Order: sequence, then C-alpha cells, then structure tokens
Amino acid sequence: MLRINRDVLFAALRASSLLGAIIWLHVRPNSFDLTAIYWLLGIFALYSLLLYAMVMAQPVWAPKLYKAFLLPDVIFLSLLVRFTGSTLSEFEDAYFLLVALHTFYYQSMRAGLVTVGMSVCTYIIFNWRSFGFVHWSDLVLRLAFLFLVALSTGFVTWEIRSAHARLAEKNKSMDRKLNQITALYRVSQELGKAETQAQVQKLAVEATSLLLGAPAVYLMRPEGRRLQFVAWHGMDENQLEGRSVQTDEGVVGKVFRSREPQILADIQAHPDSALADLDKGCNLRAVVSAPILSENRILGVLNASRLEPGSFTNEDLELLGVLASMVASALSRTEQYESTRRQAITDPKTELYNYRYFSTVLEEYILNKACQQLSVLMLDIDHFKHINDTYGHQAGDEVLKQVAATFAAAVRSIDVVARFGGEEFVAMLPECSIDEAIQVGDRIRSRLESQPIQTCAGEIKVTVSLGATSLLEGESVQELISRADHAMYKAKESGRNRVRMA
Repeated sequence: MLRINRDVLFAALRASSLLGAIIWLHVRPNSFDLTAIYWLLGIFALYSLLLYAMVMAQPVWAPKLYKAFLLPDVIFLSLLVRFTGSTLSEFEDAYFLLVALHTFYYQSMRAGLVTVGMSVCTYIIFNWRSFGFVHWSDLVLRLAFLFLVALSTGFVTWEIRSAHARLAEKNKSMDRKLNQITALYRVSQELGKAETQAQVQKLAVEATSLLLGAPAVYLMRPEGRRLQFVAWHGMDENQLEGRSVQTDEGVVGKVFRSREPQILADIQAHPDSALADLDKGCNLRAVVSAPILSENRILGVLNASRLEPGSFTNEDLELLGVLASMVASALSRTEQYESTRRQAITDPKTELYNYRYFSTVLEEYILNKACQQLSVLMLDIDHFKHINDTYGHQAGDEVLKQVAATFAAAVRSIDVVARFGGEEFVAMLPECSIDEAIQVGDRIRSRLESQPIQTCAGEIKVTVSLGATSLLEGESVQELISRADHAMYKAKESGRNRVRMA
C-alpha cells in the first residue's frame, strides 16, 4: 500500500473513531462526566488535525510524526476508558485497535510490543483504583490478549515486509539485467557500425567501463610474442602507449595462454603481475579479465579494474565474457573488411596504393580545393627492361619493391604514393610548391643512385627519372597527370637519372 493511501486510511479511522465515540455517548444512557469526555474528544480532534496538517505538508516526516503522536494517543485512550467506565469501559477495545494499527503502520513486531507496553503502563496508571472491581484473571486475560494482538499483527506484517523486500530485490536484479541487456544491445549496434579495428577497440573499452562500472579498462592485442596496449579508458596515455608484455608473462599472459576468463580479488597481492608498477600507480585492486576469441584464434585480452578489492562477481565475469564475444565478432569482421579494402586500393606487388585509388583521392582534393598548392611527382625506373632481361623477373620484382619503399619513405605522411603502372610511380604532394617537389624528387634520385639494391641476383645499381608539376587553375586530374608524365619523359630524353618540371 502506498504511503499516501496508508496515511488517508489512518486519518479516516481516527475520524470515524471520534464520530463513533460521540454517537455512542448520545445513544447509550449513561451517567458519565460528559464535560470531561467532550474536552478529551476536542483535544483529540485538534491534535489529530495538527498531525495530518504536518503529514500533508511534509510527507517524508510521516513515520517520525506518527511515532511522536503515539504517546498522546495512548494517554487519550487511557483517559477515555477512565471517564467511560474505567476497567468496565467498552472503549477498552480501542487498545486492541491502536496496537494493531500502529503495528501495521510501522510493519514492525518491536513497534507493536512497544505500543502494548506503553498502553498497559498508561492504562494501569489511570485506572488502578478500579482494579478491585475486576477479577485479576480477567485483567490478565485482557492484557495477554493485547500482547497476542501485537505479536500476531507484528508477525504477519513482518512476513509481508520480508516478502516485499525479497520481491524488491528480485525486481532490482531484473531491472539491472534488463539495463545490461539494453546496454549490450546498444553496444552491439555500435560495434556493427564500426568500420575499423581502431573503432572497435575504442568501443570495447568504453562499453566495458560502462557495463561493469569499472574506472580503468584496457585492451591488449598480440604482436608476435608480445601483448601490446591498443586501447584504454580512464588511464594515463603516457603510461600505456607503446608498452607491451610477453604473452607468457603475468596474469594477462595467463589469460591469453589458457584462453579462460579470470577474476582476481586483489591484483596487488599477486607477485606474478607483469604490470605491478601500473597497478600500484593507478591503485588498481580488483581485476576481471577475459580473452577475445574468434573461432580458433585469440585476438586479445580485455581487462577491467576497480579500486575496491574483491568487488567483481561471477555475474560481472559472465557479462564481460558476452561483451568479449561481441568484440571478437566485430574485430573479425572489420579485419576482413580492412583486408578487402586494402586489397582493393593497394598494389599487391609493391604495397603502395593503386592508381585507381590515387586518382580518386587526387580528384577529391582538386574538386574540394583542399589545399592552396598541389604538386605531383612521377618516377620511372631507368632501363628496367634491361634489369629484367639481365637479372631475371624475380630480381626485377625486388627492385620494384625497394624503389617503391624508398619513394614512400622520402615523402610526408600526408602525401599519397601509388604505382602508376609497370615500373612507374606517382605521388601527390599537398601544400607543396613545384620547387619543393623538385627537391623531393632529387632527394629520391640521389638516394637510389648512391645505394645499390640487394636482390637474389646480387647488387643492382638503379637510377630513376622523375617529372614534377603543380596544379594549374581549372586543370583536371588527367591534364595534371599528363603534364607530370610529360615532364618525366623530358627527364628520360635528356639523359635519365634527373628531375624535370613541366
């Protein structure tokens, strides 16, 4: 029953008790002191109004107010009994009602017994002179019955309260599980939208922190024989970036090798922790760790930590296991997607971008006017057919790969290098003038000229010819590439192993 309904019921019972007493006094012939009785009833009505005015104004104070007004109620009933026949008064039944109501209201056996004790003491104080008119056994039976009412009402309400508490706990547990299921569903949607491994890894640590209420979470993935930190939440980047542990080292290594999840009550109590300095520095204590498994592969280890020792449960471990499975599926999917995309935009022999992707990026730069200056550098390996004929195609392929690697290493991270076709390569240089492009080209030419390439057929001396050009106003991709190609042929026609501009 809601608090407001219980308050209204209690008020209605008090009002009906007052009205019943007045009717009883007028209907039943009596010789009582009506003046004293009406004074009593008037005082009862006034302090009842005061009580309910205070309850309505401050509902949260209701339990304390009812406890405070319990003593005036007991005194009122005792006096009413005294002025309406003392030990023979019909209002003695009000004692039973008072005890039952207060016991029900507070839902406590102790409260009922306290009420009985107060009622009995007050009753004896106000009515002890009339005990001579009542046989002692009758008085004992009345008081015993009063205690019985308190015990039975208290027991029933205690059972109700216990059942309510169990139901509330079960509802709380169900609500928690429903919230977890809802959160997992949202995480699965976000993981399904992720297109890269990095996005999945970031979502994994954030979702783990949210679902488990863990302030510190990190994800480690294997690289060779080591586990590398790839994503984290709530931890210092400077302590984790670039850091790794061996796959057979510490608790994380144990989870990685056994492929079994694990709970640790206090990681700082484990002497074999591979990250003891990190645990102490961040004050990490309770740890739950789960492997990220995809079919027969282990893709990493997901680790969550709390500051309170022993705070993780088996339920947390199961939840982390479900999340780890979702992360594993997302990582496998994005790994395949990235591999397919990489194959679609890269040249398999040199691992540079292919020309289709290069022309798409270049066209976007031109259409969106993404930079104020844009230069293109085109490279051709001198006498490459002679290299293939003399040393063989395998050696020729090794020359192609080494030239491609040297070209890619000589430019900036924002530059885009691609294989144009055959033994020709092209690079897009944003925010680079024609003079700067020529300097880059000459640096590549000098490096290749001075360092013979090691191949299966031995050392091969290689030179290259390069053409450089810059984008003109209103020029298309095809026109820009054509001018760079023309500049490269000028370099070849003028003796090779040089850079020319167009």
